[in-house]
Amino acid sequence: MRSILMTALCMLVCGLFTSNLSAQETTMEVIPQTEAATKTCGHNHNEAYRIGLNLETGMNRLTNLQDLDVQSTGTGFGAGLVYERFLIGKTLALSTGANFSNRSMTYDSEITDDTKSLDNTRTVEITNQGSFVEIPVGIRYRAPLVKTGMKPFLQAGIVNQFLIDGNTIEKIAEKGTQEQLPSDLNKYNIGLTIGAGMEFALGCRTFSAGLQMKKGMKAVKTTELYQMNTYGIQFGYYF
Repeated sequence: MRSILMTALCMLVCGLFTSNLSAQETTMEVIPQTEAATKTCGHNHNEAYRIGLNLETGMNRLTNLQDLDVQSTGTGFGAGLVYERFLIGKTLALSTGANFSNRSMTYDSEITDDTKSLDNTRTVEITNQGSFVEIPVGIRYRAPLVKTGMKPFLQAGIVNQFLIDGNTIEKIAEKGTQEQLPSDLNKYNIGLTIGAGMEFALGCRTFSAGLQMKKGMKAVKTTELYQMNTYGIQFGYYF
């Protein structure tokens, strides 16, 4: 009888030990996919914000506010950081950041020339070049496509533009002369911005590409009533 009890006790202990090992293995197998993905990726994709890099390039166009004449101008580029704070899930976000941009503007203008006896007006080509720090503030809406890693987006907001350096070049083709003058660009400007594009998820990283427009709300120059609008391409990379 004693031997039977000892045998049964040994069998019970072995059974409990085996069950415990099986439970541990099962627990290890049911680690949440999000946790496993986080360990593999090294990023926590449940954060309420994200940061990234921004790159943009495009064409500037000037509008004379006196006669509403639109003139083609030079090009520009910009690069900087982006910060987005999610407001509703990961669909609607508040977006801001800081960009460094360089823009050129070339147009024809008439000036008074006192050295001419009859017609005292002369057409000159004026080129303004400026380096700016831009602080955009806006919203970004992303609509995911089912079963794909793509998300079309819309964005809108305002952009604050601060001049950090600039110059003005005045070229008179008739005389074949060129003169560099002090910059007459405004130190501060504000504009509206709107854009649309697509985001692409590649592994743990997110890339975006789209079109955008920036419409100046103030005159870009202190001496003439010219408004600057920018049309370009925007690229983004999110960590």
